Amino acid sequence: MKPALWEASLQQATVPGVTGMPDAQAGQRFADGLGMPTPGEADVAAGLVHEAKLVLYERALHPMPLGVQARRFVSVRLSGRTWDAELWMLEGGHAAVFGHRETQSVHAWWASELVTPARRAVPLGGVSRAIAIPHERDVEVRFARAGVTYMCSMQCERLSPRAYANELDDQLRCGREEGSLVHTFASLAGAGLSVVDMRRGETDVAITAFHLLPLGGGYGVSVRTQGMFEVG
Repeated sequence: MKPALWEASLQQATVPGVTGMPDAQAGQRFADGLGMPTPGEADVAAGLVHEAKLVLYERALHPMPLGVQARRFVSVRLSGRTWDAELWMLEGGHAAVFGHRETQSVHAWWASELVTPARRAVPLGGVSRAIAIPHERDVEVRFARAGVTYMCSMQCERLSPRAYANELDDQLRCGREEGSLVHTFASLAGAGLSVVDMRRGETDVAITAFHLLPLGGGYGVSVRTQGMFEVG
């Protein structure tokens, strides 16, 4: 049986950007909000309050500090090489690790997508991009060394109590019918839901996610992301 992706990542000597720090130790370091700005009154009035963030790493994440609820793994042959991808369901978010193991002809390479509520602390080390998820945005990052392009479309929308309750019912039903990873959770602000899935294409592995985060009083926010690791 192959080791988990994070176990394979521990064989790498250091984490980029954290000199001399092994991956296991880097997984224990956190940044509170990763420097995301606190919304001002003008942002609130314009509806630009960011409730979630996307963090992209050029390394494999360690699952221990993330609180993994469920996982899904695929291995796929792309551009003449075997690539592994592992999807983790988190409380109100998700993470996806993508890359290949070390062989006699090539060094190991990994990248990770992390989507999480904006105020949650995240691991440091190897961060390529950290983005507060707005109403709608697309991002593209090229990892030239590995020949991989990461692309993601993201949306964040505040919902009324009725719309939030309807989305909870609809997404829970659709997620179960489609065989996605589904996780419900509860907090002082109310009920939440995450539905995530991972699909492999001819040249890529795609991660689709829908998170419903409660804000209190029946209100909530929907966070949609469609990420892709494309080889070539």
